[in-house]
Amino acid sequence: MSGAAGAGAGCTLSCGPCPFSVVVMSPAKSNGALVGRARTELFTPDPNMTYLLNVDALLMHLDFLRRADQAPRILSRPERMRQAARRYEACWLPLLAARGKVGEEEVPEESLAPPLDVHVAWHCHMLCPTLYAKDLRLSSTLGRMARHRNRPQEEWDKMRERCKGAWEETFPEEPFQPPWMTQEGDTIPETDFESAFEYDLVAAAERQSSFYYQVSLPHYRERGFLNEALKRYSNFLRLKKQHPGEFLAPCYDVDLAWHAHQVCPEEYARDTSAYLGGRVLPHDDTVNDRSPGSRLCNAQDRTEELWRGAAGTVE
Repeated sequence: MSGAAGAGAGCTLSCGPCPFSVVVMSPAKSNGALVGRARTELFTPDPNMTYLLNVDALLMHLDFLRRADQAPRILSRPERMRQAARRYEACWLPLLAARGKVGEEEVPEESLAPPLDVHVAWHCHMLCPTLYAKDLRLSSTLGRMARHRNRPQEEWDKMRERCKGAWEETFPEEPFQPPWMTQEGDTIPETDFESAFEYDLVAAAERQSSFYYQVSLPHYRERGFLNEALKRYSNFLRLKKQHPGEFLAPCYDVDLAWHAHQVCPEEYARDTSAYLGGRVLPHDDTVNDRSPGSRLCNAQDRTEELWRGAAGTVE
């Protein structure tokens, strides 16, 4: 990739440099755990705003995005992603439904992780939280949302190694690590698999393929910057609560925190529905037209206007 990535500007739902200032709030509380419970304040204290995020969770999410970005173009190659989506739906979810049995032994769901290509498909699905819940509840053998959270890459690697035996015993004709995942030039087999899901994972992956590029500059690894991103995400949630009918356009730093929250799907559904009066906050990355006068650019202007009104000042 060439050029400069976004410095907290723009996102999958944004159309230009971010004009929003960071309003002063108390720092997020963290017990130092990898994923701790944080409560941040927006404009005025709000004791109901709690969610499972801290700076470490954002760093772990960035590490996963970097790992996926370094793989042989899973997100940007439709033929690879079609296979990944098939393996996610036809192998990974049934394996979870069977509780990862190896012989007669059940392996706890939380101790297993899928191959990286499948994990990328899973990740894309979680970034549409409403359809993720619907698809898995109504159209998968699992019948519920699969549990997930941000973890260190070393932990994911150990979980993948643990999963490999269960996968190979359950699906002996389906390699855990297919050749086309490790060798760029390998021929990728076509698939006529028809998904039962409403959400199009292949199209979603293409939309998400440039996101890591936008959050890969060095300051996205600075704890102070990420702590401010968490505060600004709290601001964003508060704006959504105050203006539930508005289509708001967050900046990349806010979107990073939002994504990291969504990949804890059970907690995200619980947290946002509790905070927003019973409805899970949807995430729509299908609006990509950034031309003047488009819905996306109009949303950028409207979000700035609401942000100014709520914070009282913009730097």
